[in-house]
Amino acid sequence: MKEIMKETKYWNRYYRYVDGVKVIQKFNKDIDPNKTTEHTDWVRGTGPLSSELLNRLSEINRRHWTNKPKSLEQKKKMADASKGRKKSETHRESLRKAWETRRIRESGNSTTSETNA
Repeated sequence: MKEIMKETKYWNRYYRYVDGVKVIQKFNKDIDPNKTTEHTDWVRGTGPLSSELLNRLSEINRRHWTNKPKSLEQKKKMADASKGRKKSETHRESLRKAWETRRIRESGNSTTSETNA
């Protein structure tokens, strides 16, 4: 029986401007579009993004990753990245309240566990 393997295709993206509009096109990795097409102004990549598109992509990315479970490695990377950053006053106030409620809860649990023993 003859096995048929699917050929893997690899692509490179190139862009150029046509009448002020950016055109992005995929070409086979072995093809140089500047040599094979009538246009010689192709540049590899997708080019600079407009601020509107950049904001839209970052919003989509933020919505996608919000409330998703994170691995311990991801949590450590995020914690390391945020070290040294200044926290806002409102954030520091909410941290103080959280620590205070935790202390109250822990001190309340320790007295109830001692009386039960």
